[in-house]
Amino acid sequence: MPATKIESVQALRAVAALCIAILHVLNDATTLDPGGLMAHWHEALPWAGGVDLFFVISGFVMVYASGALFGNRNSPALFMARRLIRIVPLYWTTTTLFLLVALAARSSVSEGAGSVADVVMSYAFLPARRADGGIQPIYSLGWTLNYEMFFYVVFAACIWQTRRRALVLVALLLGAAMAMHPLVPEQATALVFWTDPILAEFLFGMAVAVAAAAGVSLSAPIRAGVIVAALLLLMIGHIYAGDGSRPLTIGVPMAMLMAGTVLGRPVRIGRALLLLGDASYALYLVHPFAMRPVALLWRHLHLTGPVAAAGYAVVALTLAVAGAICVQLWFDRPIGDWLRARLAEFAVRRALLPRALAS
Repeated sequence: MPATKIESVQALRAVAALCIAILHVLNDATTLDPGGLMAHWHEALPWAGGVDLFFVISGFVMVYASGALFGNRNSPALFMARRLIRIVPLYWTTTTLFLLVALAARSSVSEGAGSVADVVMSYAFLPARRADGGIQPIYSLGWTLNYEMFFYVVFAACIWQTRRRALVLVALLLGAAMAMHPLVPEQATALVFWTDPILAEFLFGMAVAVAAAAGVSLSAPIRAGVIVAALLLLMIGHIYAGDGSRPLTIGVPMAMLMAGTVLGRPVRIGRALLLLGDASYALYLVHPFAMRPVALLWRHLHLTGPVAAAGYAVVALTLAVAGAICVQLWFDRPIGDWLRARLAEFAVRRALLPRALAS
């Protein structure tokens, strides 16, 4: 299975990021609409499932894109270097911007800058408990990246084995971690976080990748049926299930959605959706920076009511998407390309891997 982009996966990335941005935009819009119309839309669909979809996609992509790295003793360092290049520059930049805004105008942000220890742990992807009891970094969106980084570390620790052994080891390690969760004392913050059952969603994505690598190909009617069933299960879980069953009520349907999307003949995706898929990480991290000035403007102008709230949602989401694409094209991609080129040169110079595998 070649490590090339799958268009349908890029489309799913776009959907995941849009869901999270819409969730936060609608949450802000509810404060402008005392009548409750925005609150209805905020609660009507499982927008938060975009995070779970991201985790499933991550599990899939790590298996799909790492085929050439399995069985090489130099692979753990190279794998982690690639993941750090992908994750760190934009996350550290947005975290720093958040800190600057929080320090300059605490009244216009929803969270404080936190202590020095909180700041250090946030940059290091280490879970820390906040004053309100939640386990989040100072830039709260980074909680998902803390899970991603933990998954990467586990994956990197196993990738030097043969592909089959590595995937079994990853599954066993994550399974053992989740089995420990009920036994972990609440004060052990990092262990509480790193053993959460939400880790199962990475395994779901890995399972879909294994099926794809094995040549499993579903017919178009079956794929459509799987996707429809996934959406129905998502809605049923959203309406009837509690928060404690998230990996089952959201993670499983998202894995089904992934399976229905990738297990079969490739589907052509429009260029706009592919561009948004490329910018999905940027959209996830930068959309609050687009929302905030629009919210302040609406409040300054005393714009309230359902029409004003809907207008806020449209303007904020449009700015978020446009901003994310600009960040992707002019910041995230150039920096990533430059760092990957330096990594490839280093790997070849040190004879860690052939250039074709290092790049």
